[in-house]
Amino acid sequence: EDVSGYSPKKKRKSYTKEERKLIYDKSKGRCVLCGKRLTLENMTLDHIIPLSMGGEESMDNLQATCYADNLRIIYCRKLL
Repeated sequence: EDVSGYSPKKKRKSYTKEERKLIYDKSKGRCVLCGKRLTLENMTLDHIIPLSMGGEESMDNLQATCYADNLRIIYCRKLL
């Protein structure tokens, strides 16, 4: 981490099918942002607190999102 507070990208953890299913079930199979129905195959995982902002690589810091909302989040975070 440099003096500006920016953390370089960390290597992303790969989640098992069982872990992905737990996150899917926690959101009741819906995108937590827009409510769109998801499948396990089209669900994307989003870090609630981004890794670059000190978030943890843990199940508690993940939420289920649709692909469109995940892209919006990434784009908006880059603007910060």
